[in-house]
This record gives sequence, C-alpha cells and structure tokens, in this order.
Amino acid sequence: MLSDSLRVMFSARYLYLLGRAGATFASLTLALVYSRDLGVVNRSSISVIMSTNALLWVVLTSGATLTIRKIGWKNAGNGVIRSFNSVIAGQFAVIILIYLVVINLYSQIKNPIALNLMILSLFYVTASGIHLILMELLISAQRFKSAGILEILTVVSQLTLYITGSHIYDLSTTARLLLAFSFSYLLVSTVALYLILETKKFTFGLSSPWEFLQRSRYNHVLGASLGFLDRIDRLLVGFLLAAPILGKYAVATSLITLLRFFPDGVSKLIMAKKVTLKRFIFIRRELVVISGILLSVFVISFSREVVYFWLGPDWVLGISIYAAIAMQELSRGLFQIVANQNILNDSARAVHRAAVLVPILAVLSAIIGLNLFGIIAVPGAFCASYLTGIVVMRRRYVS
Repeated sequence: MLSDSLRVMFSARYLYLLGRAGATFASLTLALVYSRDLGVVNRSSISVIMSTNALLWVVLTSGATLTIRKIGWKNAGNGVIRSFNSVIAGQFAVIILIYLVVINLYSQIKNPIALNLMILSLFYVTASGIHLILMELLISAQRFKSAGILEILTVVSQLTLYITGSHIYDLSTTARLLLAFSFSYLLVSTVALYLILETKKFTFGLSSPWEFLQRSRYNHVLGASLGFLDRIDRLLVGFLLAAPILGKYAVATSLITLLRFFPDGVSKLIMAKKVTLKRFIFIRRELVVISGILLSVFVISFSREVVYFWLGPDWVLGISIYAAIAMQELSRGLFQIVANQNILNDSARAVHRAAVLVPILAVLSAIIGLNLFGIIAVPGAFCASYLTGIVVMRRRYVS
C-alpha cells in the first residue's frame, strides 16, 4: 500500500503539478525582485506590456491548444498538425497587430513608452508565444514530468539572466527584464521542441486552417474567456486609474495567484484525460472549504507582509482589496475545473454560454463599480461573475 501511494505521488501528472507549484513560487520571487528595481510607475508600464501579451496569446490560441490536447500529439496526423500550424500562424499576425494598437494607445494617453522598448517588447511577445505553444504541445504529448521541469527552468533562467544582465550598464531595467524573459523563453522552447520531436516526428508545413478550426468549434470560448479575465482586470485598472495604482495592484495579484496553480494544473490534466473529478470525491467538502479559507488567509497575510518589508509601505493596498483578489482567484479556479469537466462530459454548449456571459458581466460591472467603490470593485465584480458562470453551467448540466 505504501509503495502504491508513493508511486501515485511521484507519477508524472503529480510531478507536473509540483513543477507548476515550484514555477509559481519562483515567478513570485522574480516579480518581487524586478518590481523593486522598476519602481511603481515603470512597474505599471511592464504590467501593461505583459498583461496585453498574455491576454492576446491565451485568448486567441487557447481553443487551438485545448483541441490539440484533447486530440493528443501522438494521435494527430500530419494533416491535422499542418492545419494547426496555419491556425497559429494566422493568430500570430493578429496578435502582433492588436498588441501594437494597445501599447501605442497606452503610451499616448497614460504613460509614454520609448520606441526602442516597444520594439524590444515585440521580440518578447514573439518569444513568449513560441514558448506557450510548445509547452502546450508538450502536455499534449503527455510529457508531464518534462513540462513540470521546464516550467521551473523557465523562471529560474529568467531570474538568472535578469541578474546577470545587471552587469551590462548600457541596459535599462525594463530592457534587461524584457531581454531576460525573451531569451529564457527561446531557450526553454528549444528544449521543448526537441522533446516533442522525440515523442513523434512530423514535417513542418501549412495547410488549410478550416480542418482544425472545425475540430475546435466549441473549444475556443472557455480558454479565451479565462485568458481574457486573467488579464483584463489589470488593463482596466491601468487605463481607468492612475498609473501608480496599477503597479501596486499588479504586485498584489501576482502574489495572490499562488492560489491559481492547483486548479490550472488540474484542468490541464483533466483535458489530457489523466485525471477526473472523481479522484477528488473522497475529500469531504467541509475539508475543502476549510482548507481554502485557511490557505487564503495565509496567502493574504503573507502577500501583504512581503510587499511591506520588501517593497515598502507605499506599495501596500488595503487588506480588503487583497481579500477580494483572493476570493476572485478561488472562484476562478472552481469555474475552470467545473468547465473543463463539463466539456469532457459533452456539455460544451453550457460551458460556451457561461464563458460568453462571464467576461461581459465582469467587465461591465467592474467599470460601473470602479466609479462607485474604487479599485475593490474589480476583483469583487470578477468573483461574482465567476460564481454566476458556475451556476449557469450547473443548471444546464442538471437539466
């Protein structure tokens, strides 16, 4: 019995979850390091660059990557892979175009961004997109242990390159950060590509995107919805409130996303058909609720103390805002897991409806709430919207 338990604990899928946890902790450390170096205003500009990049890549590619995970890399024929490549190539062109529009708009109306940093940020956007796609393909190939290790390697190499770059005096802190992230992504992407080709070789090429788009018909909305919601809150704060506020909010949300790694990892494993929610049924609901509350209290207290001692009191937001962000993360995690399980239970249409409703409700209520209640309205509106989406999915599923 003990050996069986250890074998399960150290199986590839659980090592992947541990890898994501390690990467999350490492990325939080990195965020604290470069936040102090940048200062509140420059941290706001970097937040807009990174949030826009992540939002666009996840929103536009999530349907394609979800579909390839469901198909499985080993089961995908060359025709499907070439069609997938065409879809990603088209999405890349759209991402670059929209990114330039958003960054130029922010630079004009909120906080000026130098031309050389805009060009450098394009390199960053390209490298991060390559990294995202190849890591998703690695999961599709069921190389979970390798994916977990590479998640950690990505953040460790980013921190190493960032610190090493401090000896190059001609580089600004912002440029050093973007270069560190970009080269780290390319390094890890090279390793991921090697492992993918080791699992199954294929010929590079393009074909009609319609074959793959037809397969992913109902898979685009959930990932796009979550990707949109994960980043649009920062953009709302960045465009509608003063620039320094975004810097503080970005640091707070970065720390509290510690609550996100488990539902993220479980959802990816669910879609790769490696776990189901039945594996978690033996856990009592009361234990889950109590654990969630205790973990949230710890993360909130830890986050505020870390920000206070590392960055200073000027970076600290009110405890009610931290609590609201934590509630937003917990409700997001539940929404993500329930939605992915519903997709595998052939309830994709219900997920589609909920995934369309939640972003609309969240953004509208956040914009209205910002004028009435201030910044706390953003996480509060998003939390309420996630819970509404869960109710919609459960009602559709039951009926």
